[in-house]
Parts: sequence; C-alpha cells; structure tokens
Amino acid sequence: MATPKKKKKQFRSKKVSHTEVKNRIVSMFRDKIPVTIWQGNNIVGALITNISAGSYQIVLKVDSNEPLNFSHRENIHLFGRGMLAQTSIVSTCNEQMLIRLVIPDPQTVRLTENRQNGRLDTVDTTVHLTLKTVDEAKVKFGMVLVNLSRQGIAARMPHGRDATFIRCEQLQMLGFGRSSFEAPITLTIGHITNNVNIKNYGPNNTVLGLQFSQILKKVEFIHLLEEINKA
Repeated sequence: MATPKKKKKQFRSKKVSHTEVKNRIVSMFRDKIPVTIWQGNNIVGALITNISAGSYQIVLKVDSNEPLNFSHRENIHLFGRGMLAQTSIVSTCNEQMLIRLVIPDPQTVRLTENRQNGRLDTVDTTVHLTLKTVDEAKVKFGMVLVNLSRQGIAARMPHGRDATFIRCEQLQMLGFGRSSFEAPITLTIGHITNNVNIKNYGPNNTVLGLQFSQILKKVEFIHLLEEINKA
C-alpha cells in the first residue's frame, strides 16, 4: 500500500486586489472592529464609521482625549483585522474627533493568512534580523518574512543557515531591519520546518518559527510593521 504524501504548507503571495481591500474594510465597518492608525509616534485607536463608495474614502472616529495631531502632508498607517496599509489624509475634525482617509491603494496593503491568530503575511519582504545566541555570538542576516504577529515571527531561512539554530533554543533579538531595541526581545525557536512551499521560492524552503517570550505591546508591534513597509 502506497504511503500518502504529506501535504506541504502553502503561504499566500503578498499581491492584493482592490476587491480584497474593499471587502476587508467593509467587514471592519460592519463588525465594528477597532483599528490602529499612526503617523510616527502619534498612535491612536479608531472605528470606521462611514465608507464613501463614490469617492473611495473612509471616515474614522478616533478614540482619544487629545486633539488630532496628524500632518496632511505625510502618509498615515492603518492596521486592523489583519490588514496593514498606508494611505493619505483627506481631512480631520477635532470637534467630532473624525478623520477622513483615502481607501488604501492595494499596492500598499499587506493581508494576513486566513488563521485565527491574525498573522501578517509578508512573503517577499526581506528584513535583516540581528540575533544573539546563547553563546553570545551575534548573527545578522536577511530573512524573508513568511508571517508576523504579536506572538512571533516565521521567516524563510537563507540556504546554508539551517545548522545555525536548534529547536527550543532561546535567542535575543537585538535588531529588526534598521531598528534596534533599548532592551533585547527574547525569542524561543518553536519550529524549524523543512520542505515548505512558498510562492516565488518553490517547494524546498526551510522556515524558522520564532516565538516572543511575551506578546508584543501594540507600540512595539507597530515599529516592526513600519520596518516592513520600509523594506
């Protein structure tokens, strides 16, 4: 009797359609899903209160006791229900704490996988990680992110690096992209999975799963998202 072949894991491409963006925004509006919007260190929570289909704009009610302090000359970031996007401001109203944004261009959008933990799928994005192993050796190299959440990171291992890491080993992350941390972030290697099929990279990839020792704070997670957008 033939042994059934093990089904290989498959991750989605980062290419996003306008319909996907629209559907994700409509679902956040319909289900009253909180979103996070930010510009630099100015970070606030909000709810989508209106979608203007004709002009491709959305209106958000900001949850803050402070006046809105966003620059109309700079892009603004939005993250909610697993959608990371960059867009522009149309107008703001401090009296009602409302902000009107252009519906994001699909080219600026990253979406999660269809999983409950809302991992951000970022295939094809190369970010340099600076890690320190238990023997104090620093390792810095570019890894293609497969997904990212506040719980951890999964990344495609560069060829020849497989022997660098051991499952269950603890590491410290000193840098992510061009950002460094005031205090290192402790990680545990949750899995090292071979023969993973990733679009644009074929079937024979090794994926490293790194779990944060603590769920990242929203501000820390946003800094990682910003580094992805810079990549």
